[in-house]
Amino acid sequence: MSNLRVCQPRNKNRSLRHAFWLVTCFALTATGAAHAMVTRNVVSAMPSSSSATSSVSNASITSPTEGATVSGSLMVSANVNDAAAIVSVQIQVDALNVGQELWSAPYSTIWDTSTLANGSHTLTAVVHDVTGTLTTSASTVVTVHNDSQTVVQLGPSNNWCKQINSVAPGTTVVLAAGKYASPCAIRSSGTEALPIVIRSVNPQPNGAVLAYTGTTSNVLDVYGEYLEFEWLTFTNTKQSVDAIRIRTGRDITVLQNNFEDLGGTAVVFDGDGTVDRISVLGNIIQNSKYTPIYLGCQDGIQCHATNILVENNFIDGVIPASGEVGYGMEIKLNSFGTVRDNAVYNTHGPCIEVYGSDRGDPATLVEGNYVQGSATDAGINISGGPAIVLNNISVGNAYGGIYAEDYHNRGLQKNVWIAFNTVMANQTAGIVVEHWSAASANVLAYNAIGTLSGESPIVPASPAGTILTNVKCNPATSCFDQPVSAPYDLWPLSGGPLIGAAGQGAQPWRPSFDFMGASRGNAADVGAFQRTGAGKGPAVGGGKMRPASQ
Repeated sequence: MSNLRVCQPRNKNRSLRHAFWLVTCFALTATGAAHAMVTRNVVSAMPSSSSATSSVSNASITSPTEGATVSGSLMVSANVNDAAAIVSVQIQVDALNVGQELWSAPYSTIWDTSTLANGSHTLTAVVHDVTGTLTTSASTVVTVHNDSQTVVQLGPSNNWCKQINSVAPGTTVVLAAGKYASPCAIRSSGTEALPIVIRSVNPQPNGAVLAYTGTTSNVLDVYGEYLEFEWLTFTNTKQSVDAIRIRTGRDITVLQNNFEDLGGTAVVFDGDGTVDRISVLGNIIQNSKYTPIYLGCQDGIQCHATNILVENNFIDGVIPASGEVGYGMEIKLNSFGTVRDNAVYNTHGPCIEVYGSDRGDPATLVEGNYVQGSATDAGINISGGPAIVLNNISVGNAYGGIYAEDYHNRGLQKNVWIAFNTVMANQTAGIVVEHWSAASANVLAYNAIGTLSGESPIVPASPAGTILTNVKCNPATSCFDQPVSAPYDLWPLSGGPLIGAAGQGAQPWRPSFDFMGASRGNAADVGAFQRTGAGKGPAVGGGKMRPASQ
């Protein structure tokens, strides 16, 4: 068996407003033993506000230092001495969260100081440890001092593109409300310590709208490094005109923007070379005429997007123009990362497609997504391994809920692990796999499969690999609380065949938590959800965003 590495991207450009998760790296030996478990630490695993709280000296803010004067945008970092006992770290300013929990070292997050008044402010790090205790570091007091050089205010009537390209690292660029009709090639760069944030003065509906209607450029062509784009609206581009095209660079974050009626992609990198750590987080993308998130190159040779994070995005409606492609998102051959907690509806091709690697890259993790309504393909298409597909929900797609496709007969259906997913009301079959062999180390385990009348749960019926307790649910009401009409309640039916049927184990593909972040415990339920009590489960589907993890 070949080695399989699984790693969470080390995103040093963590946003102020966004949680990051941890997936522990591990390697499979030739005998299949795992050196470390795949784990997912989520909000529900954190202690509640009633947990014990104390102040301790083993956590500290390391940057900025006590008494420093800060401005614009900078990286705030914390250090914890006993990292092995730590679940997460939350950085705070004046006892308010700067972003959300950070799940792995380095414990760093971007702080846009322009949201606070000039003067003294207090930084602390709140540590959540494995015992459920909250501990707070000693305070670090700094002075915020912003002026027109550190926070640059621009409007549509300014030469805004030229001014963005003249700012120094650590600058926050604030775009006033209004319509920006010209495109921009962004060549300015931040640094790891001093990123550049380019944001609207506020989110929609009263923010900056980038509304380039020409055909000779993209809205933003990005050549720089350590950049964050936030709260911007991109709308009504012509066919093949992209909103954000990343040409070169690294550490590019696209955070909480709005993309509407695009003729090209929302976020794309398919140029030359390697771009590391592209993060596409919390965006809303509606009515696209092209695949909205496209990272990597078709041939897997010309370019590579590495340590990608695509998380908490909402995509609804990908209806391609004639001859164009209309997937929800694509992670191309020899590009890799994490695709987590997205909601994707009503695409032409697959809602999510991952192509794998033929050069020994880490596995791509596809976890906790809700996908529905691919018109021609599967909800999730895994066109090659290594890939891990956990805790997803896939409903009402044309060619299976999950399809492990041997794309172009590349022979990459190896180390594909599909476990603890819920698929329902998909045409053709619940889950389809191609060209699996006993030597390929593939896994199909503990999936809940609600089938349409006459459709098979798995095609072929008995694939090679590790195949464990995939439960057919026909009718779906035999397995789930409310699977009849959207929004659905797909909690396992109390006393039904999913309850406790996955038991416990030490397999490296077994998740510790479910779709909502609830602990699987010692008697795991089959499918994406773990039933945690009486009453109703979370509502999913119906064109809604994915419910927030607990």
